[in-house]
Amino acid sequence: MYNIKQQILRINKIYIFSILLPLVFTVFSCNSSNSDFKKETSVEVVFDSLSFNGKIYLERLSPKSTIIVDSITGNNAKSITFNINSKQYPEIYVLRFSAEQAITLVMDSISNIKVIIHKFPYNSNYSIEGSNSSNIIRENNMLINKHIDFFENKYSEFRNRKRDENFNYYRKQTDSILRQNQIILYNKLKKNIENNPKSLASILAIYSKFGAENIFNIEYDYSTYKLISDSLIASFPNNTHTVYFNNFVEKIGVDNELKRRREELLNKDNKYPDIKLLNLNNKLYNIKNTKADIIVVYIWKSNYKAFWDNNVKLKKLYKSYSREKLEIIGISFEKDKLSWSNYCKMEKMNWINLISGPENLDIINPNDIYPRIFVLDREFNILLKDATVDELELILKK
Repeated sequence: MYNIKQQILRINKIYIFSILLPLVFTVFSCNSSNSDFKKETSVEVVFDSLSFNGKIYLERLSPKSTIIVDSITGNNAKSITFNINSKQYPEIYVLRFSAEQAITLVMDSISNIKVIIHKFPYNSNYSIEGSNSSNIIRENNMLINKHIDFFENKYSEFRNRKRDENFNYYRKQTDSILRQNQIILYNKLKKNIENNPKSLASILAIYSKFGAENIFNIEYDYSTYKLISDSLIASFPNNTHTVYFNNFVEKIGVDNELKRRREELLNKDNKYPDIKLLNLNNKLYNIKNTKADIIVVYIWKSNYKAFWDNNVKLKKLYKSYSREKLEIIGISFEKDKLSWSNYCKMEKMNWINLISGPENLDIINPNDIYPRIFVLDREFNILLKDATVDELELILKK
């Protein structure tokens, strides 16, 4: 069930996304080459229903940072013009009014851009002439804002029912509605990106300066990332944004292939890896020194609920069989050794407990899955991969 409290904690992040999304949603819709690109360009900012009294900054967005190009102080100005020289095509610029107010522009096939500010806040009440890419950025930003408005309205309704006798029903109902709304938003944004393959998609990790959490997760949406990457690098092979993005996607692709091959080595009928890890006595233990008819390698993490459920069943099984018949090797990747040691004792995990650093993750748990149960025979041949405790029990009864 969707957790309301967690969703509320995320609302600030989503709000940040509504501001930052324009910084990373860039749609490059033109097929022109660099030879057609005019270096001398301009960005005109027009305030149609108000005047601007403050400082406005124009920044060039690079793959790893932003560079201030110019700043202009508007003394009750109705119009401000930045004359700039762009070094590449397409290029991304950010109009920044304050830490929270920013508009992202893409210099695509048309050199001169006109930004018309309608009212405050600037980052959601504006229109653009001369840049189709910038307008698609704006559309995506509006999707995020619409989602935020929907969330705030639904949560307000939920909060007003706190003293209602049917409060639990409304909590579940609100959870369901908010989850569905997020799914709809996600799918709309993803569809919009895939419909514009010459886009640098909304990947905050590429411009990590703006946040560590992505709207789109490359682990789940790799095909989308690959589609955009291939299209961009084919159209703009020398552009710094596309080169950086392509390198990032290619690296993930190589990593995924390595993980796939390493996972294959852990399949049934293969030999389990020969590794040495520290035990509770802080001494190296070679798992191949374990002697039993059935050996279980149990990879766990204390903060996973499935571990708690498995632990109860495994402790019961461990008491039911001799060490000649069954031995369990628990392997954890916890960082705090003292906490890990105390936890093993507190939970009465009386089997062999080992702790590993990240250097062994690629060997015994390449996909970083928890918890995992590998059932081995006396010769360390893998009988079952990712087994359930019930499947283990069936093997023990044979």
